Parts: sequence; C-alpha cells; structure tokens
Amino acid sequence: MNNISSLQVFNIFRFVSTLLIGVLLTKLGLSTAEISIYELLIFLSTLVSFFWVMGGQNAFLQYFPKLEILTQKKAFFNAFLLFFGFSIVAGAMLWIGKNFFFDYFNKGEELPYLHLICWYIIFNTPAFLIHIYYLVLEQFQRLLVWGAFTFGGQLLAVVVPIFWGYSLEMTFQVLLILSVLRFLWALQILVKNATFQIDFSFLKNYIWLLTPLLLQVLIGNSAEYIDGLIVQANATSNKAFAIFRWGARELPISLLFVGAVMTAMIPKVAENKEAGLALMKQKTDELSRWLFPLSMVLMLLSPLLFPIAYNADAVESAQIFNVYLLILSSRILMPQVVIMSHQKNYFLVVSAIVEIAINVVLSLILVKVYGLVGIAFASVIAYLVDKILLIIYSHQVLKTPVTKYVSIGKYFFYNGLLFASYLAAEAIY
Repeated sequence: MNNISSLQVFNIFRFVSTLLIGVLLTKLGLSTAEISIYELLIFLSTLVSFFWVMGGQNAFLQYFPKLEILTQKKAFFNAFLLFFGFSIVAGAMLWIGKNFFFDYFNKGEELPYLHLICWYIIFNTPAFLIHIYYLVLEQFQRLLVWGAFTFGGQLLAVVVPIFWGYSLEMTFQVLLILSVLRFLWALQILVKNATFQIDFSFLKNYIWLLTPLLLQVLIGNSAEYIDGLIVQANATSNKAFAIFRWGARELPISLLFVGAVMTAMIPKVAENKEAGLALMKQKTDELSRWLFPLSMVLMLLSPLLFPIAYNADAVESAQIFNVYLLILSSRILMPQVVIMSHQKNYFLVVSAIVEIAINVVLSLILVKVYGLVGIAFASVIAYLVDKILLIIYSHQVLKTPVTKYVSIGKYFFYNGLLFASYLAAEAIY
C-alpha cells in the first residue's frame, strides 16, 4: 500500500457504506418520507461543517511536509484543537438556528432528533483528521483499519436499529455513540504522535492557509447544498428531496478515486513539482482508462438499476444521475493541485465565486424548464467553467500548462465517447 492506493481503498469503504445505507433503508421498509428525514439531518450535519473540514484537511496536507519534525508533532495537536473548536461552533450554530431550518426544510414543523445531530457534529467532525494523520505518518495499514471501522460502524449504526424494529431515533443515538468512539480514536493518535502544546505560530500560518481554502470549498463545493435548497424550494411533493438526493451523485467511485489522487498529490507536488505533476499525469491516465467506460455503461443501465435499488420513484433519479456522470469530464482535471502547490490559494476563491454564481443563476432558470434535471445540468456547466478558469490561471500566471498533468488527446477521446453515451441513453429511454 502507498499514499494513493490506501486512500483509494479508504474511499471505497466510504462509498460502499453510503450506497448500502441508502439501499437498505428502502429495503427495510422505511417510507420515502422517513428516508427524507434521515437524509435531511445528515445533510444539515454536513452543511455546517463541510467547508472548514475540507479546507482544513487540504491546508494541513499543504503545510505539514514543510515543517520541522518538532513542529510537526505540535501540528497534530493544534490542528485537532482547531477542528474541535470549529465543531463546537458548528453544532451550536445548527441548534441556535433550528427555527430557520424547521421553517425551510420541514414546513415549519420541528425536525426530530436535531439535538442528537448537534452532539454528533461536535464529537464526530474532529475525527475527519484521522485519515489525514495516517496519510502524513505513512501508516497506510492503520489507515485501512480505520476506514473499515468507521464506515463499517456507520453502516451498522444506521441499519441494525431499523432492522430490529426501532425508530430512527435509536439510529441517531447509536450514531452519537459511534462519534464518541471516533473522537477517542483521534485522541489515542495524538497521545502517540503529538506534543500537547499550543503553538500560536503554527496556528497563525495554518489559519492563513486554511482561510482561502475554506472559502473556496464553502463557495465552490456548496453547489450540492445550494441544489438541495433549490430542490426543497421548488418541491411539489414530500418525495422530491429524496428523489433528487438518490440521483444527485457523481459516479461515487470516480469522485473518491480522483479525490484520493488529488489529496495524495498535494504534499507530493509541494515537495517536488515536476516529479509530482508527472506522477499526477500518470495516475490521471490510469483512472481515465476505466472510469470513463464505467460511466458510459452506467448511463445505459441506470434507468433499469435505480428502480431495483430503491423503488419506483427512482426512475427520475436515474435521469438526474446520468447528468451528474458528465461531471467526470471536469473532475479528472486537477489544476487546483498546481495552484495549491504554489500556495496561491486565494485564486481558488475567485474561481469558486464565479462557479457558484453560474450554478445558482442556471439552476433557477433551468429548474423551471426541465425540473430537477435542469438543476443537475447547471451544476455540470458551472463546475466545467471553474476548472477552465483554474487551468488558464495555472498556465498564464504559474507557467504550468495543462499538458504537464493531462494527456490532452486521450482526454478529448474519452470525453467524446462519454457525451455520445449520454445522448444514446436519452434516445433509448
């Protein structure tokens, strides 16, 4: 195992757990409305934390390799302390703003189990640093053990109570217990590897790097959450949110495998730019050889598979899913790694603002014409524009042409086949 393969397997664990939870909740007899409550609460837990978690992870990977050994030990503790503080704030914000969420998401009625989700956020979110710790420590076997525990535990915590006949309340209680175990796991890593000393110099530099990445993720990656808000605002039934969430997913394997390469490449390119970019180009070619064909096959089969995996309402979800599969054409490009290796993080914010503006405007227009599928198309277009801007900046300002990390001929060949497959699926169904 190495830094890339261990992250890829870790992300497979994440994917399988998420997929099985969605499928098994329907098979265990929960109604679409009950599943919507579960999806809404998990959605809210990520809504208040996803941006600073992802920004903090990327900033740590970017900064850690350049630190001296003694400072690295203090970095483990200080990053965890910052994450824990942010988690408390996020949980408190969700609880304080509960009336707003009740009004917007549940027609003014109280969302059940919200108090459990708030505590879940406080204890669970700092554990998102664990696989980052194992990655920089190069403890790849332990990373895999952690992945099996955390995602296997997530699956059992959600499904077993429902299987035994308990309500969703028991599920969220077990999830809270699991979050405490994750928190304790993180503490034992710190005991073994960290120096428990507040380092204000590290925190200052870390927050300086984290802030633009936080803003970039908040603005750019909030498309998923904005889509959810627009769906709820335009919903014509209590099934709409679940239908959209079932389909509003990129090919999970591509998202996770490409994400693993990007995460692993940040410290590599920061250490040695030329060698890191050559390795990134190689890994991109390897991923393209099987991710594009897999996406094409799924485009043709999804209208048949979704009703089997979920229920008859999922036919529309398959149409949404096929549109999201087109995001692979942008996802496979990783100019953000180049930009982060130069610590030009603030341009990521500028590009993200452009992306989110395009996404919101197009979503509001296209949802009126094409329904939920229109929201999906808006996300595809906005994400492509974001990557084009990052590529232009990397080329013009950082003197790093796209050919350094992408095989252009192969890229256009695979994308031609991908879009042809989408048109074929639309014609057939």
